[in-house]
Amino acid sequence: MVSIKFQTARVTPANVTTKLLVVGVFKNEFPAGPTALLNLRCNGVLAAQAAEEEFTGAKGSTLVAFTNNRIGARRVLLFGLGERSKFDLTVLRTALTAAFKAAKSLKVNELTVSGLNLESTGINAEAFGEAVATYCGLVNYTINHFKTAKGGHKAEPGLTSVKVACNRNEEEAIRKGLHAGTVIASAQNNA
Repeated sequence: MVSIKFQTARVTPANVTTKLLVVGVFKNEFPAGPTALLNLRCNGVLAAQAAEEEFTGAKGSTLVAFTNNRIGARRVLLFGLGERSKFDLTVLRTALTAAFKAAKSLKVNELTVSGLNLESTGINAEAFGEAVATYCGLVNYTINHFKTAKGGHKAEPGLTSVKVACNRNEEEAIRKGLHAGTVIASAQNNA
């Protein structure tokens, strides 16, 4: 099993250096808020591609776009959070699962998850961090019991480093959540 190092980073999504920036988007709210700045810095490419591929932010939907080196991230993965009025922890888990499956298919070994504006959602920063680590750990796990290199098995690439971009006020709570989520995913994967 590949061990993932989870950490927080006090950086805005537009300024983070990463192979893949993972950003949650509420349905019909793109580009707005932090995603508006990302889109602006990418010269409108994100919005153009979203329109072309009919990405609306529906729950579980994903969109991957190259940034053409306009921001620190090589690529941006937008993932749908569904309607804001229906957003809860179950929706977050579903959306994160879709995002991490898409990231896994891209074969990146590190990524940064953009923190979400959780005001009026009923979800706190610690629960967000826990969901990120839990579902990232679960999706990243590959069952390969009794398979060895001697027998011709080649290990699948997986995530080794995940950062959560956040502000100072949320950082400690997200760290606590990341730790709890790591424990949960590890226990489930080893069961």
